[in-house]
Order: sequence, then structure tokens, then C-alpha cells
Amino acid sequence: MMLQKMPAEADETQSYEHLVTLAETVKPEELLELPAREVLYRLFHEDSVRVFEPTTPRFACSCSRHRVAGMIKLMERDEVDEVLAERGNVHIVCDFCGKEYEFDAVDIGALYADSPATGSVQ
Repeated sequence: MMLQKMPAEADETQSYEHLVTLAETVKPEELLELPAREVLYRLFHEDSVRVFEPTTPRFACSCSRHRVAGMIKLMERDEVDEVLAERGNVHIVCDFCGKEYEFDAVDIGALYADSPATGSVQ
């Protein structure tokens, strides 16, 4: 079981400590053998508890060449040109899905063709 304090407008340290104290009373056997809703009811029936319907996690990376291009356009053109001069292309790897994107000098030229000299997105 994990208990997490969420940001709140007022200081609710006492309330959180109360919930932690209740949660510490649950036994490992209860967590393994009882349905989650029953454990929650036993522990917190005097408090407001919301139980969300379970969802299956799914992999959903939203990266695309277009989005990566937009990220590059946020950089100053001279910074991007330095990378091009040093490496011959701009190589970016999505940290989420691992997909690789490469932009050569022609690609970079096309990206900045319609942008102001500052490299900001229109």
C-alpha cells in the first residue's frame, strides 16, 4: 500500500498523519488476501475515500518528427548551425520510446526558412 500526500491549499499535516497512523495498522495478510475496496473501507470508512476504476497502463509515446522539429525551432539558429558544423547533422533520440530523428543541413534550412531570425516558433 502506498499513501501519498497531494498538494493542498491549507496545511493538512494532521489529517495526513492521521491517515498514515491508520494505514500502519494494516497487516500484510490483509493486503494479500482481502479485496482492495474492503481494506480501504476497514481503514478509512470514517474519511472521504474515492476509488477510481482500474485502467490498464499502455505505452503511448507522442513523439513525432514534426514535434521534434518544433523543439529544434525553439533553439537559436546559430546554436543549431554549430551542432551541424560539429556533427554533420542534428541527431535526437526520444528518451521515452527510443526513436531516433536526424536532421541534416537541408532539413534545418527548411525549418528556419519561415521563422524569424531569433529561431522562435510562430
